[in-house]
Formats: sequence, C-alpha cells, structure tokens
Amino acid sequence: MAPDWRKHKMDSAEGSGKARAAWDAVPGDAKKVMDRSAGVGPLGAVSIHLTETAFGFWLLWHIHGGFDGLRRFGMSRSAIYKNISRFRSAAGEHPDDFTLPGVTIDVAEYWRGAPEAEEKRKRLVEQYRQAPG
Repeated sequence: MAPDWRKHKMDSAEGSGKARAAWDAVPGDAKKVMDRSAGVGPLGAVSIHLTETAFGFWLLWHIHGGFDGLRRFGMSRSAIYKNISRFRSAAGEHPDDFTLPGVTIDVAEYWRGAPEAEEKRKRLVEQYRQAPG
C-alpha cells in the first residue's frame, strides 16, 4: 500500500512557508487583481485545474524545447496538440509566445541541475516510503 503523504513530517500545510512568505510580501492592492472572480491576471478567471494544467504544460514545453522535445519526452502528438489548444483557450496565445510576469525559465540551468535533482528526488521518495505509517 502507498504511504499516506499526510503523515509525512513537514512544518505545516504550508510546507516550510516560502510561498506564503512571498505572497504575504505582495502589497494588498496587487493581490486584489488576482481574485479569480475579477477575471484578470495571466489566465483570467479560468478553473484552478485548467490553470494548473496549463502552467505545467507551459513549463514542460519550454524545458523540453517545444513540440519535438515533448515527443522525445514521450508525449503523443495528439496530447501535445490537445494541450496547445487548451493552453491557447486559457491564455489566448501559444505556449511558445506566452510570458508570465515575474517568472523566467533558465533551461540551461535546469538541465545542468536535473541529474542531481533526480538523485535527490529518488533518495527522498525512498526515505519516505521506508518511513513508518
């Protein structure tokens, strides 16, 4: 049986609190702009799931070098086209052209650090799986 992630030791539901601290540092008026009901921001008032999926695809698109890279990564042609279409429906433009204010992707740095990050991930997952509970 898979381990229960809820029993995993962490500081709180916020993890170590880095994202919350960054959010708390944003001036109050700026945060009002991201109210989903207002329909503003990089993806407007789209569903949380669509936003999550769109940003994940956008990131994969860039770190794998676009269409051909995603094919090498193992994504089917139809899945790529479907994701491009969904992304365009949510963001209004192709993932290759979309920019997210405040977010940059350093592809070279990602690939330089990927092997070490993968080893760390494997080690931590194994430790978690062996933990009681």
